[in-house]
Amino acid sequence: MFTDGDVAVKLAVYRHFAETGRRPTPSEVAARAGATAGDVVEAYQRLRSRAAARAYRRPQPAEMRAIFAVLGLTGPFWDPEHDPD
Repeated sequence: MFTDGDVAVKLAVYRHFAETGRRPTPSEVAARAGATAGDVVEAYQRLRSRAAARAYRRPQPAEMRAIFAVLGLTGPFWDPEHDPD
């Protein structure tokens, strides 16, 4: 679960990029987010682990059917639960 501090860190990173066009240091993020550099590093770890969990989640069959349908790919071949035998 994200904390309010994690959200503040995330927004501070976005603002820094928008204003400067470069990656911020943890100290720069800390100053913007009202946190310590250590808090920022911990927030980065939580945010990264949450992003990784979402990135590697396997879609459910109904989600796959919906994705394929949007792409115009329909029929038994594109149904992840279809058993051709």
